Amino acid sequence: MCVVYDKINKEFSKRRKFFLLLLILSVFSPAIKAQENITVQQTLDYINQKFGGKYVVSINYGVLIASYFDGETKYREDQSSIKELDANKVYYNAKAGMLLINCTNPQKKCVTREFLGKRLFYSRISFPVSYGQKTNDGLVKAFQHLIRLINDKNYENSEPFE
Repeated sequence: MCVVYDKINKEFSKRRKFFLLLLILSVFSPAIKAQENITVQQTLDYINQKFGGKYVVSINYGVLIASYFDGETKYREDQSSIKELDANKVYYNAKAGMLLINCTNPQKKCVTREFLGKRLFYSRISFPVSYGQKTNDGLVKAFQHLIRLINDKNYENSEPFE
């Protein structure tokens, strides 16, 4: 009888340890679970927070809209289909102090700029910025992420921009 009891007790102990492990994993699974992908809205929020109202970036039906402000007054607006922007050609030019987002085809002027009542066409969107290296790099990553997220339905990334 003792042998049977010991065998049952050992089996019960194994199951108890297994269920205890499951309980611990279920409690801590949010911390263990991989981070969620960064959404379009989260990316726009990051970009606009960094720009602090000087520039406002939005997406409307696949069109990236960059509005430029002098205080409360909008003086410029750039628009481009996000499909015509190249994530690999987003970079910060330190010499010019510009964050640049280039068209996939440099010969095609995919950006429509409304500036001082005139409509002009360019092959890039540019933001004059003078942030630190960390923020400049973060903005480059954010714009690259935004373009890839919209252009490639299989693209996923949860890595923070900074």
